[in-house]
Amino acid sequence: MLDTDGLFRLATSNFKQAEAHLEDAEDSLRKLQGKLEAGARLIREIPRDELLIWEQVGQIVQQGQNAGTASP
Repeated sequence: MLDTDGLFRLATSNFKQAEAHLEDAEDSLRKLQGKLEAGARLIREIPRDELLIWEQVGQIVQQGQNAGTASP
């Protein structure tokens, strides 16, 4: 059985590992947030005509996918 000092060292080690994982997760979230903000900025800057074209392309692609999955 572990003594009090051993339990304290184990708890401290577990806490440090958890803290490191949390810092990694926070870093990943910051990177993702930056990418999302950059994507949103690009979308806002797209000229309206170009955005309409891309919406139409998306619809055509979706129709093609739906046609490819339809049974004969």
